[in-house]
Amino acid sequence: MKSLLLVISVICSISFAKQNSPFEEVHELLNYGELLRVPDKDLIFLFGCSGVDKSTLTKFVIKDETLKVRRKGSKLVFESKRSQNRTQFQDVLPHFYQDKATGNVLVDVPGFTESREPKLDIAGAYFTKSALQQAESLKLIFVENHANLMDGADTAPVLKLLRHAAKQLPRIEVFKNSVGLVVAKVHDQHGDDSEILSSVLNQLLAVKDELDFDLAEQDKYSGEYNETFGMLEVLGSIYANGTAENIALFRNPDQETSPWASEMMSKCQQELRVLFFGSLDFCPTDGVHFPFSILHRSRDYIMQNIIPKNNKLATRFLAKILNEFQVCIESALKINHKINTKASFISKASLNFQELILTGGIFDSLDALLSLKEKMTTVCDAWRNIDLSIMQNLIKSTQLAYDLASADIYNFLDQVEQTVIEKAQIIKGMDDFYTFLQRLTVELKSYEVQILRKSAFLEVSSDNYKDFIFNLSKFKIKVANKDKLISLKPTRQMIQDLNSILNRNLNHTTRRSFNNFGQELIYEGRNLILSEIAPELGKFQKLQNLYLFAQGTIFIDCDLVLVDANVSLAAPTIEVIGGNLTFNMSGRNGKSAPPRLNSSPKDGSPGEDGHNAGHALILALEVKRGAQLTIASKGGNGGDGQDGARGLEGVSSPSPHFSDFYPEFVSGVANWGPIKSHGYSIEHPDKGTLVLVNKQGARPPTNGGHGGAGGKSGKAGHNFILVWKDDHQLRVQVADGLSGRHGKGGKGGEGKSTCAKNVYSGKCKTRECEMLKLAAVFFVEGDIKNECKCMLQKKEFCETEPDAADGFAAYFQSIPSPSTKLVDWQGLEAKLNKSALFRLNTVGSEDEEELKNYVEYARSTMKTAMQIFSGMNFKIFSQ
Repeated sequence: MKSLLLVISVICSISFAKQNSPFEEVHELLNYGELLRVPDKDLIFLFGCSGVDKSTLTKFVIKDETLKVRRKGSKLVFESKRSQNRTQFQDVLPHFYQDKATGNVLVDVPGFTESREPKLDIAGAYFTKSALQQAESLKLIFVENHANLMDGADTAPVLKLLRHAAKQLPRIEVFKNSVGLVVAKVHDQHGDDSEILSSVLNQLLAVKDELDFDLAEQDKYSGEYNETFGMLEVLGSIYANGTAENIALFRNPDQETSPWASEMMSKCQQELRVLFFGSLDFCPTDGVHFPFSILHRSRDYIMQNIIPKNNKLATRFLAKILNEFQVCIESALKINHKINTKASFISKASLNFQELILTGGIFDSLDALLSLKEKMTTVCDAWRNIDLSIMQNLIKSTQLAYDLASADIYNFLDQVEQTVIEKAQIIKGMDDFYTFLQRLTVELKSYEVQILRKSAFLEVSSDNYKDFIFNLSKFKIKVANKDKLISLKPTRQMIQDLNSILNRNLNHTTRRSFNNFGQELIYEGRNLILSEIAPELGKFQKLQNLYLFAQGTIFIDCDLVLVDANVSLAAPTIEVIGGNLTFNMSGRNGKSAPPRLNSSPKDGSPGEDGHNAGHALILALEVKRGAQLTIASKGGNGGDGQDGARGLEGVSSPSPHFSDFYPEFVSGVANWGPIKSHGYSIEHPDKGTLVLVNKQGARPPTNGGHGGAGGKSGKAGHNFILVWKDDHQLRVQVADGLSGRHGKGGKGGEGKSTCAKNVYSGKCKTRECEMLKLAAVFFVEGDIKNECKCMLQKKEFCETEPDAADGFAAYFQSIPSPSTKLVDWQGLEAKLNKSALFRLNTVGSEDEEELKNYVEYARSTMKTAMQIFSGMNFKIFSQ
């Protein structure tokens, strides 16, 4: 009844505040609520967001004849008659439908929506809670649109449905064996059930992955941890090891007839009835207390408007009780004059108690109107945990005071005094303890502790608390007032707070994922340690992009060598551990052509081109000890070309052994080596003689082979370092590689030899100063530098850009400190754009396209980092 009165006061106050909600509507709503009675104790609850067609589904399952099918444009849709007198208040009431065949009652719970006004949201939550509280056993049916359950869809709607149910049903895992899922609005009337269900199961696995990651990051002593755990248990029951036995499809109609007339829809109803009434068991509620589940803005309205009014009323009520309590004490004094001293003590206690109440703000919950404020900063703190059960008995009636005085009131007063002394000592020690927790939170984030976190983490209890404090020095954690902390007897709440901090800072995991068959590798976590990641990188032979995203700190404690790959780091803090560490993303040198091993007069093979260096992108609020880290992005050297082969030697022509006047010859050919011998016979019948003639020729010398071209040099990497504090001091080394040596032309053959002609030396690809500007250090190191040092061929030149320099200086002066603002992503992107524009004006045309592509890559990575940073909590400690 007390809860109902509170809901009435909330709804009425909201209605009158809005001045556009008539009193009749409020009266009607309250009448409905008073008459709300469940028709059975075993209920089947349907949970889903507004617009998911729970009412239509319920009528389809129980074969409600008011459900029809009509054509709407080119589609067939369900249609159900609604009462003409139906009001908006009836939409927030649970609706009960009884199945004639089984007698089971189905409860259509009001769909949750973000757009409902506070009075309807609060009323709907209250009436849903009332229906749940009257049930003795439950089945839970989740209803979600097919579009949100298809493989690859956004997981947010399903997560939202599970979270809503987990808030409405505390310890929802208790009901895991009584949970089913209906996939609603299945438009594919002829799709195979197994294919649709397979896609749904894949989507549920994606939701499970999200929840697993959330659970690993949450404090296991928190309420959200319990909710996530319950959601995972329920999701596992629905998934049912991939059998889909707890999932049914609710298809759209396929014929403009009765909803159950077609074979497909009849089969659909039978499968739904098996899920609702057959395969799932009812789970006893066992007196579970079901809380309110309302929107945040409804809670805000209650806190701002309703709670202050209730505080005033309750304060007056308690003040009256205190007055009666004082009367009880005075009555006891009249009976026994020996208790003057102790009674005076109690009188002061009552005044302190009254002062505590009148300070206000002691009621901050719908379900706990009489709870005391948890945090007090005055002398009244000592009274926070006092056992007042005996005092509360005095308040009940004056007769109790007489009974107490006639017995042994001294024992009672001694008990109260002892309780106050003990609690005061605890409160005094709490200051030291929570100061220690604040310092411990900072210490736990250090590298020395994080590298040992697996061995340092343990769950503290009252039994091992002293050992824990004593052993902190093993992990290089300094503890002030150690003796006081060891002698302190911690309360259960203090132990929970300590474990919460330890769990949040030490019991975290690193999530690894990869895309494009291992070409992109992503590491995410609260803190990342490079030495724990680097050994794994060799497994990914095709790695092209490495991403490191941390919500706290990225610790760089070892060298990083990436071949033909880029690296991106994003974290509030990047800390370099040790000295003279290097990120080496230099390109590989091209292979030289093999030396010439034969004398065949062939052209030499070209050398392999040098590989381009990898790119680096760093986003951070600050970089600690950045001067100890060097980022090297040098292009690889080109390979040497192969020398051309030597030409064949020529052979001198001998004197001819024949006369040119012989008109015709009889062939006879013999070849040997470089000398060609041709023999011929000529017969002269008139002279009766046979003349034998031999003709010899010489092979001329050949040219030597062309020399192979040297490989092109690899290009330097692009490095974008966007750090909130400009003094990051990171050292950057960038330069193009050297082109390979061109092969020498082969020497021509001797004799009638000529020097090798047109020796192919390759088109010169050596780039001069057009890339030197690109190789310069990025303009975020302290003051804007107007000169760039060339690292190629030890040349120097100066490139000034006053407009860009002035723009950067003005921008950096406008940046607020991190204490007043976190990351100005628009500012960082503007900074990136301005830097890219300056570079485009300084590079050659052949590099312009590559630089544009990398700027887009950097901008995409910034967006990914921004999404991760948006969920970060930089608040170190909250008491």
